Amino acid sequence: MKHDFILTSESVTGGHPDKLCDQVADAIVDGFLMQDPYAQVVAECAAAKGIVFIATRFAAETPVDVTFMARQVTEQEGSTDAHFNARDCAVMSHIQEQSLDYYRIHPRRDERGLDDSAPAEPL
Repeated sequence: MKHDFILTSESVTGGHPDKLCDQVADAIVDGFLMQDPYAQVVAECAAAKGIVFIATRFAAETPVDVTFMARQVTEQEGSTDAHFNARDCAVMSHIQEQSLDYYRIHPRRDERGLDDSAPAEPL
């Protein structure tokens, strides 16, 4: 066992774009799972001055409004910056729906042998 190593950690405060993007992606996944507990969802988010980019791939019974969710999270975060706020920011999204049948027929297994059917390909 190796005894010398370096442990690194990252922490950002509220209002930081990384924190906002994590919250937007989490809200999108939560939104899908609230409507369909068996949904398979991948959500990625990036933010820049005045714009939010969202890429989502899902297999679910019902889609969610990812643009609405991004604005809702941004508003809840309380961003009122002149260059970035929920009302005026642009939200660009790429949404790709996957067939539910594919994930029912081709479940993936993780290293423990458990079903891990979320889409494997990058967005």
